[in-house]
Amino acid sequence: MIRRDIARFFIFTPVIIFIGAFIIYPVLMLFFRSFSGEFSTSNNVIDLLRNNNYIWSVVWFTLWQAFLSTILTLIIGIPGAYLFAKYNFWGKSLFRSLVSLPFVMPTVVIAIGFISLFSTNGLVDRVFSMIGLDGFQVNGVNGLVFILLAHIMFNYSIVIRIVSVVWENIDERLLEVASILGANWMDIFSRIILPILYPAILSAAILVFMFSFTSFGVVLMLGGYEYSTLEVLIYQLTTKMFRLETAAIIAIVQILIIYIFLYINSVLQQKFIRDNGLSYRRIVKKEKLVNSKSLIVLFSIVILVFVMLLPLVALVDRIIFISGNYLESFINLFKFREHSYFFISPWLAIFNSLKFALISSFISVLIGGIASYYLSSKKKQNRINLIDAFLMLPLGIPAVVLGLGFLLAYSYYPIDLRGSWVVIVLAHSIIGYPFVIRSILPMINNIPSNLYNSANVLGGSTIYIFRTITIPLIWRGVLVGTIFAFAVSIGEFGSSLILYRKDLVTIPVAIYRYLGQPGDANLSAGLAMSLILVSVVLISFILIEKIRFRGVGSFY
Repeated sequence: MIRRDIARFFIFTPVIIFIGAFIIYPVLMLFFRSFSGEFSTSNNVIDLLRNNNYIWSVVWFTLWQAFLSTILTLIIGIPGAYLFAKYNFWGKSLFRSLVSLPFVMPTVVIAIGFISLFSTNGLVDRVFSMIGLDGFQVNGVNGLVFILLAHIMFNYSIVIRIVSVVWENIDERLLEVASILGANWMDIFSRIILPILYPAILSAAILVFMFSFTSFGVVLMLGGYEYSTLEVLIYQLTTKMFRLETAAIIAIVQILIIYIFLYINSVLQQKFIRDNGLSYRRIVKKEKLVNSKSLIVLFSIVILVFVMLLPLVALVDRIIFISGNYLESFINLFKFREHSYFFISPWLAIFNSLKFALISSFISVLIGGIASYYLSSKKKQNRINLIDAFLMLPLGIPAVVLGLGFLLAYSYYPIDLRGSWVVIVLAHSIIGYPFVIRSILPMINNIPSNLYNSANVLGGSTIYIFRTITIPLIWRGVLVGTIFAFAVSIGEFGSSLILYRKDLVTIPVAIYRYLGQPGDANLSAGLAMSLILVSVVLISFILIEKIRFRGVGSFY
């Protein structure tokens, strides 16, 4: 037993080295340099933070907008989870893929979708004009309402994926027995369904709160100068005010808060996997959507169409409105304009994105697969939960902190990665491997232990057992994790923006550059590039839906 634990730790060693070299060391280097006096402009940063009313107003806004975003997302997402868990309908896999798109899309694309939807001469404005409501106009998209709508759009898929996975795997025999014994639908829901669902709902709520708490691009682009979260404040302090010591303290506090959330989420994940794990013998029934008259289903469909899909439709509409022709935007995008100072080759951006995504997804699967094997241990669960939460930290580390940490840590001999594509691949791998863990770990945890015991009794070696039992039962999770890491890398914006140079531009950075230049031609090119990105990510999620088994291994 001790030898097995030693072997497990030895296998885990590459993960320790990777985390230490490319997460802990860069972040610590940034914090050390921030407080070393090299970048410091204040002798007493703590007093500055304590007496700065603006910083505390940002803290307060960050907390309450995250709380409000979480409540609204749950209200809208839980009926959607019921729809996907209990009904079969045409295009179900496509719709599930579409609602997952915003989660990995660059915030700049989603922001442009909302701008195209609600701005002057936007889709909503022109629809109102067509039906005779010319006096009703949406004045711009800056404001709290649009921040909340964008957060709902981003986080809707989290609730769908976590809650629907548990809901669709509830054994129908439990509900049938309760019904036979005289329980009405309210008793069945409150005494059977809700106790099974509540860890998943709470886990989804924690993740939605965490992602809303660390929101950056949405608030930066849709909030204007009026609204700012801690993530935006860190970016402003670092890149515009050069107050690295103040930004470092705020980042430390944010990372600690995120770690607490991730630890609680890890405990909840283990609870509903342990109590309600996937059973291949479980009886699961689904109805046809055409036979349903449920208001919950109708509400879910309306939300799915009008909140989740309209911003994506508005992107296409904006292209046609600007160019007058759908294909003309793509023709203009690929025209040779190298004589322009601001020229960005779309072919280079596409090639770089695909290259970085392929390499980083391979690294993410290696690190995530090894980590999943180690985390699947049933011993010392509290320690496993602490390690699991720590491995998930890249989801909460500000992109500017990670990017600047890389630049400070690996800019000197003998390891100088400045201007190298390697540093971008490493950053994408760090952001991608948590999704691999969440795709593979549930599959490993749901393998019945008696299979391993029987194989050991029959004389099977460790390699033989892994090849004939483990791999056939987890291959779907491995493939889903690979595709998820690929999609995350394709859409990664924050770290790419900080670490890129002109010959290393990616699709999200190219979109940002196009949209930051004046003229309808550049706007049209940015929107066309956005649709290319949407198409690649959509294909990735369609593949995930085809591969997954009852939702397990499809992220969290």
